[in-house]
Amino acid sequence: MHCLRRPLAARLAGTPVVLAATLLATLTCGTAGAQGTVPPTPAPADPGAPPAPVRMSLEDSIRAALGRSPETRQAIADLEGFRGKQLQALGIGRPQIELRTVVGPSPRARGNQVSSPDDQYSPDITGAFVYGTVSIIQPIFTWGLIENARMAAEHGVRAAQAGVEVKNTEVALQVKQAYWGAVAAREIRAFLLDVRDQVDQAIARTERLVSGGYATDIDLFRFRAKRGELEKYINLTERTIDLATQALGTWTGQPKGVAVQPTEEALPENVKPIPAIDLYVEDALVGRPEFYQLREGIEARRRLVEVERKQAYPLFFVGILGDVAYATNRDRLQNPFVIDPLYHTAVGPVIGFKYSLDFGIRAGKVKEAEAELQKLEALRDHAIDGIPLQVRDAYNTVVEAERNTKVLSEAYENAKHWLIASSSNVDLGVGDPDDLADAFVQYARTRADYLQAVYAYVFGLEQLAHAAGQDVAEVQRLAPPKP
Repeated sequence: MHCLRRPLAARLAGTPVVLAATLLATLTCGTAGAQGTVPPTPAPADPGAPPAPVRMSLEDSIRAALGRSPETRQAIADLEGFRGKQLQALGIGRPQIELRTVVGPSPRARGNQVSSPDDQYSPDITGAFVYGTVSIIQPIFTWGLIENARMAAEHGVRAAQAGVEVKNTEVALQVKQAYWGAVAAREIRAFLLDVRDQVDQAIARTERLVSGGYATDIDLFRFRAKRGELEKYINLTERTIDLATQALGTWTGQPKGVAVQPTEEALPENVKPIPAIDLYVEDALVGRPEFYQLREGIEARRRLVEVERKQAYPLFFVGILGDVAYATNRDRLQNPFVIDPLYHTAVGPVIGFKYSLDFGIRAGKVKEAEAELQKLEALRDHAIDGIPLQVRDAYNTVVEAERNTKVLSEAYENAKHWLIASSSNVDLGVGDPDDLADAFVQYARTRADYLQAVYAYVFGLEQLAHAAGQDVAEVQRLAPPKP
């Protein structure tokens, strides 16, 4: 079972803008690469320029990632392996045919069945023989071995199919994380660029005040220091965008170095209250593919335990047994009491049983199968206890993010009014440039924190849907047809 990722809101709480960009970079997986924008008109390709990015929606990104995900392909390979076991189980109840043919030297044999001048161990080789055996056995009573083997394989296939669903939902959640991370980082960058322009204007005003003797160089140095710090934040957001878009490009199968730009320009800010947590826990206990996978896996293991036990019983069968031999230097004997091993025919129907006796091997295999069953049962108990905790963790993340968006929205509005008032006072010559610099910092921090809270809410809803198993239907719709 896979644990949910650590809530984003907990990671971002109390962090300045610079840490926010860094954390967004760590939350979005991928490989570094160039980042660019789609040109408005076709232009000659520059060999040294980075490849143009591809714009994709979230659904298109998930669909493309599911079509080529190594994790999903591995789960599908496991499914095919169980289907192979299912074929083996079906074959247990079908006729088993075994043929064997050998060719060898035939010693000389003269005379007849009463008298011969040749010895049984005569070294005189004057011909060759061909010897073949055939065995056709149809089980008729196996003490339930065949039924248990077939049911074990059937439940194993169902568990493997649920395993494919598990991997698909995990891949989809990973794509959503990178996708919304890129959108959030891009929105933060656009805001920081706007703040940088405002800081540049404040620096220009301060330079004029210094020239007129209304401000000191200290005020100018303070603004320039803030601008350098702001430039660092912008660089970090650009790195975050690059990581996320390159990761999306890799996961969706784009050519090397081609990034995927989300079609959404901004995070959805329609924050709404969510239903009670009990509804999500109920959905998780019913709809999580992990539970279905465990149920089918446990039933398959139970059947396998029975298979190992039944193999200790005798196998009753009907069939045809026969062997045929022909030698070039011998005559066929007609006496039914005398059989030449190198020249004879013996074929006929039989009924019998087959039994293998060992001393501890079978008991050890039964114990091994029971241990595998106990492991799955323990994992089921862990899931019953752990998945509701995962749901609660994701639920609390969304609730916290919802609250943070409200308070940070108000904080941002107040910081904006503070910045406007400080800027007006400085323009009128009655303000303190130090207060204006602090206003810029608080303005940037509260807006960035607000956008991070919105990201925590948006992706938190995706995590909550995943924890409750509510994303299965969506992923099934976007995934390639089942093999």
